[in-house]
Amino acid sequence: MTKKKTIPKNRSDQEMLVGFEEVKESSTQQSPHDKDSKSTNSFASFFSSDLQEQIGKELLNLKIKLYKEGIVDFDLKVKTVENEIILTPKPKRKVKKV
Repeated sequence: MTKKKTIPKNRSDQEMLVGFEEVKESSTQQSPHDKDSKSTNSFASFFSSDLQEQIGKELLNLKIKLYKEGIVDFDLKVKTVENEIILTPKPKRKVKKV
């Protein structure tokens, strides 16, 4: 049978990191998380920061209005009519108003 190795206890951080080298990332490398955030924010490049803020405020107002009506869970349906983009909230389920 093989002898069991015991793990030393109460070691300092420096003792635990002996033999490991810190890898420094260059500024040209991107982490996988950065790539995901760029792909999800690709539509944001179409909007100015003022327009993004205005749309965000209107969506928040819509969410508050729906909450007051008792609708908590909803999906936004998107459709285009001529030159307009219309967002329509569709409730997933209705919550009874108390």
